[in-house]
Amino acid sequence: MRLFLGHDTRSLSPLEAALFARFGTTNLNAIDCEVPVCDSDGDGMSDLDEIRAEFDPGAYEQEFFLAEIVSIDSNGVTIEFACVIGESYTILRTGNPGVNVEAIGTVPSVSETGYTTFVDANAGDDCFYWIQQD
Repeated sequence: MRLFLGHDTRSLSPLEAALFARFGTTNLNAIDCEVPVCDSDGDGMSDLDEIRAEFDPGAYEQEFFLAEIVSIDSNGVTIEFACVIGESYTILRTGNPGVNVEAIGTVPSVSETGYTTFVDANAGDDCFYWIQQD
């Protein structure tokens, strides 16, 4: 039996267990609005985003980042992701997670930590994106 602060965590999903261990709750909406911006390992990705991506928020060595689709229009699919000053990124895409993953572009060394975007002008239906830190 796994107990955390007197709570049985056996029935929790990995995401729920990580949220509970870091924030004391399994409900994303219950997390204080200032807590998600905390970046324990200083890699430019918030602890909450790292947990959602199934990374360790205390370890800098992760190389994959979350990408959020922010628009779909005649130019293609625009994705946004967290970035760190001086780092470069490769954009990966698949139509089926884990199968036929292809590198579709790069973002060269970024000039500031924050968020950057990439436009996939050749996106098909049902695309999934990963961002790999080079």
